Amino acid sequence: MDIMLLKTAKENDLKKYHLKWIGQRKFDGCRAWVFCVGSEVRIKGRSGRDYTNKFPEIVDELKELNLNCLLDGELICNTFDEVASRVHTENKLKTKLLVNKYPAKLMIFDLVKQGTYIERYKELLLLFKNYHLKSIGIVGSSVDLVGLWEKAKAEDWEGIVIKNPNALYERKRSWNCLKIKCEKYKDIDFVSYEINTAGIRCESEDGIAIQITGSNSIPVKSAIDGLGKCKVEVKYLNETKNKKLRMPVFSKIK
Repeated sequence: MDIMLLKTAKENDLKKYHLKWIGQRKFDGCRAWVFCVGSEVRIKGRSGRDYTNKFPEIVDELKELNLNCLLDGELICNTFDEVASRVHTENKLKTKLLVNKYPAKLMIFDLVKQGTYIERYKELLLLFKNYHLKSIGIVGSSVDLVGLWEKAKAEDWEGIVIKNPNALYERKRSWNCLKIKCEKYKDIDFVSYEINTAGIRCESEDGIAIQITGSNSIPVKSAIDGLGKCKVEVKYLNETKNKKLRMPVFSKIK
């Protein structure tokens, strides 16, 4: 599937786009296209994998609307772990149980069709204007990108997405659609390492592992060899229920 993907921007870039581009909350879930042809609804993940039977509550609500469109959105639950468990469950009985345990929602932010983004978004709002749905939501928007970013940090969002209002839907990674993540940092003592072709893979006593490449790996390796540990600032996306860090990467030695 040729889903429109996002390039990465930094907080400092916001001033350039403030009051010119459209900003939206970035949700921490699973990206999906939803094909609606009358009472037939299919949900496909970013890789093309079929999620239709995994989210029956969303499918049932959309079937009742009798739409003819292709929706672009994010499948979410209360946490990323919850939506991941929904996506990866193959057992039909377990899927039914998870519908009640981890109810999901489809947050729609675009229509896959011709026209500029602002035209597509206005059509999206009109499409769902008269419906009050439990498992379907439309992502809000704002041109106050600085204010939206401050809200994202205050409310611990994953980040924000900013879009060129005049851009067409591009089925590739585009500079007209940028993501800015609310990255988090934590100091971790790494106590062991394994040498690999890219550098070293370090691990903490709690099982947190990161890859360190290039010249950064030399002082870390030296500290662990000499002192038995090395304190490293790690950048990560968020922390799961079982205290694991999602997408931890090396930031700097402390």
